[in-house]
Amino acid sequence: PGNGETRLVEACVAHGPLPLLTNRTLIETTMRHTPRAVEPLLSSGLKTLDSFRETSREAAPASVTLWASMAGADLAWRAGFAEPALKEIVEIRAVYEELDDREGLAASYVIEGDWWAASGASPETLGFELSAGPTSSPTAERRDDARAAAAYRRAGALLQGLDAPRCVGAVALRRAALAWRAGRFDHQRKWLDTALQAFTDAGDAAACHLAIVHQLITDIARGDFETARRA
Repeated sequence: PGNGETRLVEACVAHGPLPLLTNRTLIETTMRHTPRAVEPLLSSGLKTLDSFRETSREAAPASVTLWASMAGADLAWRAGFAEPALKEIVEIRAVYEELDDREGLAASYVIEGDWWAASGASPETLGFELSAGPTSSPTAERRDDARAAAAYRRAGALLQGLDAPRCVGAVALRRAALAWRAGRFDHQRKWLDTALQAFTDAGDAAACHLAIVHQLITDIARGDFETARRA
């Protein structure tokens, strides 16, 4: 069994972020092709998160348990259950507020912003759906850039004064994606500069590379080919 920390690490591997990514991909793919078959996948994904939640209650701070709840709400949204997901995220925020956890609260707004900005995809891919096939996710019709922007602004405000560079970078990257979609490429470049600096401060090399790729796309979009060639 091991101590609490060991059990938590094992739970992260078996029931945490890695299987979450797999379950999310399966749900998104199924929604594009056979939406009626998505409920068993959602049930399986939520069961996996319940296993993680059970371990985290015994061996981790409450914020870790809340992460599992937010992940479950995200799966529900991507499976087409928008209203339950929104209700869940509001309830999660109430707990974060009780804990005075501004970073967790900000993360909840990032997740909601992603729902509105790129439902069925991700702002990290500029909203493009990368799966094979011509069918778009039926959740894409919920796109609402104004609500996404409001959620990201709220997240950014909550992060003011906190030592949370990875979350700051995530918000900046998403605000850049909205600027790109609106054709405001200079604004996008400024947000990407902020994101790259934040990810650098966090020591997140993968996120730095992602921000640099977005910068390259921006420079091409605004006709700055000399800067693009130097990238």
